[in-house]
Amino acid sequence: MSLVTITDVDVSPDLKHAKVYVGNFDVTAPAEKSAEAVEGLRAARGYLKKQLGKRLRLRVMPDLRFVEDATEREAQRLDQIISSAVREDRANAESAEPTDEDSTDPDRGAS
Repeated sequence: MSLVTITDVDVSPDLKHAKVYVGNFDVTAPAEKSAEAVEGLRAARGYLKKQLGKRLRLRVMPDLRFVEDATEREAQRLDQIISSAVREDRANAESAEPTDEDSTDPDRGAS
């Protein structure tokens, strides 16, 4: 079972279609789990539409289309890339710092 949440809903102006964005916030889970959750919601589309019809007073009940929202997963991936680059830059900066042996020779530059 995957923990998912609805991150956004876009409803067409005529209320005939609703695009439901579903995100998986368990970024440690494999990406396939998100796809499975979306497929499960698609399979339950009729049931969900019926339940919404009982609770919402609309002349037209929108057709639900579920779409995976990978924003959180992508944000975590980018955060890892940036953190890795920062660590690498710090390591390179530390190894490039001059040591006591590299200090300026007093005889150097004297005329």
